[in-house]
Amino acid sequence: MKNGLSILGFVMFITGFIGLTLTLVGVRLKLLSYIDIHTPMLGFLLKLSLIVLGLVVFIISRTNWERENQH
Repeated sequence: MKNGLSILGFVMFITGFIGLTLTLVGVRLKLLSYIDIHTPMLGFLLKLSLIVLGLVVFIISRTNWERENQH
């Protein structure tokens, strides 16, 4: 379970980062092209939130909660 969440967070982060980077240079990922259909600002915010949520999921999945609760 812990490794699966780590992989999910990492994939979310990488997908958002690559999508955002490629959008800045004018290229679109086929996987994320539906996000930019309505407005570019919405696409930017969704990709940014994908990056942040990916980091949050990754960090939370790697936290040792038993050690944190001892203090």
